[in-house]
Amino acid sequence: MSQIDNKKIPTILGTIVIVIIAITVGVFVWKYEVIKDQDNTQVQNVGVQENTSVNQQNQSSNDNQSSCLSDSNQKDSEWNTFKNDQFKFEIQYPSSFIYNEQLTSTWTHPPGEGVQYVINLGVPQKTTRKDGSNCTPSNNFLMYIANNENGLSNYIKNAKLTSGDVENSFEPVGTEKIASYAANIVKTCNMGGNCTKDVFFADDKYIYYIQLNQYFTLKNVSDKKILDRILSSLKFIK
Repeated sequence: MSQIDNKKIPTILGTIVIVIIAITVGVFVWKYEVIKDQDNTQVQNVGVQENTSVNQQNQSSNDNQSSCLSDSNQKDSEWNTFKNDQFKFEIQYPSSFIYNEQLTSTWTHPPGEGVQYVINLGVPQKTTRKDGSNCTPSNNFLMYIANNENGLSNYIKNAKLTSGDVENSFEPVGTEKIASYAANIVKTCNMGGNCTKDVFFADDKYIYYIQLNQYFTLKNVSDKKILDRILSSLKFIK
């Protein structure tokens, strides 16, 4: 019996060892799967957080871009009146805006030659938004006055071109009464997707071309109202 028992002991020990090894391997495999699942979950969460952060940044960028006008105007609700005695017009603009005018007889850039005068009105180049960040917008209101030599239709054709002679998207959207003139309204979009409201009208001597920059892509309704009010305030005192 002792010999038989001695033979059984190694067999039992071997079985116990195998069971222990199997349990150990099973525990390692289970821990590995748990850790792997945790890592995958963390990666997914990081990806979601990154996408959310990017979306928030893009949304913030869009909101900030469209709030430069309104934020600037909220600083001072008063409006100033600008008068030009040479070309006999006046126009109103928010007192928080700046203006710049230029007399020229050698204008060679779009909208073409013959430009005698340019005025631009807009938010100062360093404007603080509600969130404390700065924006550097382009001029919001531009008016070119050119000699009426070749007619309004030819002038409008030249205005379609950029400095590289690339034709912009150019969509007539109707007419509008500006001062005492019936003006042609055109929606112009560049390759960057920014769309301006372009206004064309003429008298016997001059052609007037007005750009309301990014008008159709502004997301803030009050921004459009500001530009519309500037345009509607234009008067001629001839």
